[in-house]
Amino acid sequence: MAEYAYRFYDELHFWTPKPQIIEEISIFLVQREQFTKQRIATINALHALERKNFRSEKAISLYEVMIKNCEENIKMIDKEIEVLIQKDPEYKQMIENLKTVPGVGNMLATHLLVATDGFRKHLNAKELSSYIGIVPLVYESGKSIKRRNTSSGIGPGILRKLIYLSSLTSRRCDENMQQYFFRKVAEGKSKRLVLNNISNKLLKLLVAIIISKKPYIKNFVSINPIFLKKT
Repeated sequence: MAEYAYRFYDELHFWTPKPQIIEEISIFLVQREQFTKQRIATINALHALERKNFRSEKAISLYEVMIKNCEENIKMIDKEIEVLIQKDPEYKQMIENLKTVPGVGNMLATHLLVATDGFRKHLNAKELSSYIGIVPLVYESGKSIKRRNTSSGIGPGILRKLIYLSSLTSRRCDENMQQYFFRKVAEGKSKRLVLNNISNKLLKLLVAIIISKKPYIKNFVSINPIFLKKT
């Protein structure tokens, strides 16, 4: 390893810590996910308790208090994250740009802020989709060629879940995505596969917005600069 580092010294990059705001937001996002899971688990336990023949009002009351506490903590965390983002005008503007895309909410934009280290690193759609685990894997070796192409499912689960939920909303709200969905389903593609494709399209669009630092423009058509030069 030392020899390798010596030979490629000119390509080495010294480690630098993440900005403090990104570290704080990252911590709050982890806590938010923990409270969200706790809230869902408590709600399920409450529903199971309410279906029993014997109802313990005290136990039900305790569950309701736990659910309320989780909801209050989630709201408090959302406010803290918003305050941190407001401190940096660049982060604030970039998140507002991302939220102009149909189906993209505050949580997905904030998680992308952390995943890209403040919109500075990993700004490649293919690499980012591979990191999230939504790139379809092609099986072409030995007996596995009979398997269907699927995504790896490896990577940050919360970010993968958020991009999938955004693809569902985008499929309903975005006319182009809606047409694409029905066209591919009519061709015989599975709905889950088409939604995964929409997730990749959505991520590619979000990366383009981060790089260009411009909001989403509906029905935007990219024109080849060579064509413009000729005309």
